Amino acid sequence: MRVELIHDPGMIWGLKDSWMEILSEIPDRHPFLTPHWMAMSFEYFVTDEKLTVALVKDEFGKLTGIFPFILRNTEEGKSLGFTPHASLTPYVDLIVSQKIRKEALISALRLIKAEENNFYISLKGLKETSPSIWTLEQVVDGLGMESRKSVRNEAYFLDLPESIEEVLYKGHGKISKKMQSVYKKMERGDYRIEIFENIGDVDDHFGSFWRLVRLLGNDRLVTPGKEAFLREVFMLFAREGWIKLFIVRSDGWRIASGAVFDYDETYYLYLHGYDPEAEEAKPLHALLLAIIYDAIQSRKKRLEVVEENELVKGLSSFKKLKVYKFLAKQRELVNASVD
Repeated sequence: MRVELIHDPGMIWGLKDSWMEILSEIPDRHPFLTPHWMAMSFEYFVTDEKLTVALVKDEFGKLTGIFPFILRNTEEGKSLGFTPHASLTPYVDLIVSQKIRKEALISALRLIKAEENNFYISLKGLKETSPSIWTLEQVVDGLGMESRKSVRNEAYFLDLPESIEEVLYKGHGKISKKMQSVYKKMERGDYRIEIFENIGDVDDHFGSFWRLVRLLGNDRLVTPGKEAFLREVFMLFAREGWIKLFIVRSDGWRIASGAVFDYDETYYLYLHGYDPEAEEAKPLHALLLAIIYDAIQSRKKRLEVVEENELVKGLSSFKKLKVYKFLAKQRELVNASVD
């Protein structure tokens, strides 16, 4: 086994085929681990940070693992983390098989330490199902580091049934009643659902989608740089057949929109927006129902809502998915801060 570090984002595109081959062999893959997402993230947002992607190769030089790290300077020192913009990338992980995960991680961290000397680890975006958490705890303990994990946020997921009625009539709360009412209106034709997935349509309707996202007033997200990044990523995903833009209309008025990543057997509701002036029309209820219905029709097994959403919290069919932050520091630094 051999580990190399790369610092140039442009090199990732040359690894695309090997990267996708590794992804196809690990169980908990998702669109945020693809080279398409990672390369664009690094190209757009690595500025003061230092890209430090660790490549793991076997004795024949074949790529067998990828650790998408960056180093950034913080008030506490150098921090080894995932991706330059955590708010845009909900999940991240080590892209490597379980068989060599521990050995490869030890080699990568030692190589980074030889190049950078002291750093601490701050990895945001590890899903609770990630095997990397256990491996990280073992490895950093052996390197004289003290670790802790904390819940960064919660996502929600739905194991999709055979019919949407099984979702609608499982709960009995206020949100379930509203969803049932909205679905009846959808059946009557009170809403028009548009789904765009080819590259031309996604490009044409990105502006409408983004306008509805901006209406929510999320200043953390709606910046020109993030808009340009997402537009380009959406185009790349459209070429691969990995995206669907949903737009909900009522009386000809665009009232809600959502970007869904269609990857393997899962739909990921990545980002959504709606017009607050259309609140009476229950735009988010209609959007979520349209996505669930399409996922079932497309024979998907799961729907994940990667950003916190009050709507799904009230639906008993959805379950919580914890997303962790993993922090590790040298023991002497931890003890010094305690003193």
